Amino acid sequence: MVWVLFLSRYSLRGDTKRYFSIGKYSGELKTVQALDREENSTYTMEVMAEDGRNSSLSASTLVTVHILDVNDNSPVLVGDYSWKYLCTPRWEDQALVLASRDSDGPQHGGRLNFSLRSDATVRGNWKLTPINGLPHHPDKLSSV
Repeated sequence: MVWVLFLSRYSLRGDTKRYFSIGKYSGELKTVQALDREENSTYTMEVMAEDGRNSSLSASTLVTVHILDVNDNSPVLVGDYSWKYLCTPRWEDQALVLASRDSDGPQHGGRLNFSLRSDATVRGNWKLTPINGLPHHPDKLSSV
């Protein structure tokens, strides 16, 4: 008796930007381009399996790949501060609120920490005061 093995063939549908490839006979799904969670956090495609001898025998399933976040983006200040200035000597209640954002998720973006230069004049004339509980305003810069 001779056994002939007809392997299934696998293919993808719906991966229009070709981020993935699939082994024609193994069905192993691989990435072929870098994936960025901030650009797209999930990728969904259809995996097709077809009998190697009879193409009318086939099955398909949707596969969704969820991308985990990594700390790959620098925080940025939000807004234009070029027109803002603080006068010396200090005016009463003079302050500047800095707003920032980080495209990474909260587990990687977190709270920003601001600091002043290690210069005696700067540290003698300025202080940083955290603002707790205000979204997007982690610290307030004010003169002393």
